[in-house]
Amino acid sequence: MMTNLHLQLISNGVLIILLVAVLAFAWRLNLRLARLRDDQGEMKSLISGLNDATERAHSGISHLRTAATESRTALEEEREKARALADELILITQTGE
Repeated sequence: MMTNLHLQLISNGVLIILLVAVLAFAWRLNLRLARLRDDQGEMKSLISGLNDATERAHSGISHLRTAATESRTALEEEREKARALADELILITQTGE
């Protein structure tokens, strides 16, 4: 028959095993949390880089719009000059006939 001492030894053994399991789990969890913190730093760096790239893209789009507007204005001026020259050539050709 089991004595009270045997039951205490068995329960203490079970508690030790459970405590060792909890310690191992806590250690692994700590490692994962440390890795997560490191990854969080990398994520912040990536987000910062993405924000910078987005700002540069917005700036680039603004510059492209300005350049397109300037090009359009220049092309319209050249088209008007070309139309005036074409009209003048038509007049000269008609006069020459």
